[in-house]
Amino acid sequence: MLHFAREFFRHPLSLVMLWTIGLSFVVASRRAELSSLREQRAQYLSEWAAARQELGALRDERNGLLTDAAAIEAVAREQYGFAKRGEISTPFDAGQLPAPAPLRVALEDDPWERVLGRGGFPVLVPLAVLAVSAAVLAFLESLSAARAADASE
Repeated sequence: MLHFAREFFRHPLSLVMLWTIGLSFVVASRRAELSSLREQRAQYLSEWAAARQELGALRDERNGLLTDAAAIEAVAREQYGFAKRGEISTPFDAGQLPAPAPLRVALEDDPWERVLGRGGFPVLVPLAVLAVSAAVLAFLESLSAARAADASE
């Protein structure tokens, strides 16, 4: 057995084979790390592009504020509540606005609410149609039985 090991390592081809196997294990273990780094790079590049776009928008806004009187007036009105002479500035928060009133307030004793099944009432129209249909079918069945009894006499 020992003789086989010595002979095995004397051949350069066997050494190259062992080196290749070891290298393949190293490459396989680093491949996952490389793909993770590529994903991080893509994420950083997208964040960088978004930051550059935001920077461009801020530069445009700054240039507008430096040169455009209407932009300055808009910022003064919106952010600082300034108003022209004779105007009244009333700041409000949209979150503090009351909810809009409903177009129609449903009354609990309204018969149409019961018939249409709105406002938590059970649907009465389908039940009434079912009851009337059953009564009509029973009546027609009794007529048919009576005719059959008359015909057999």
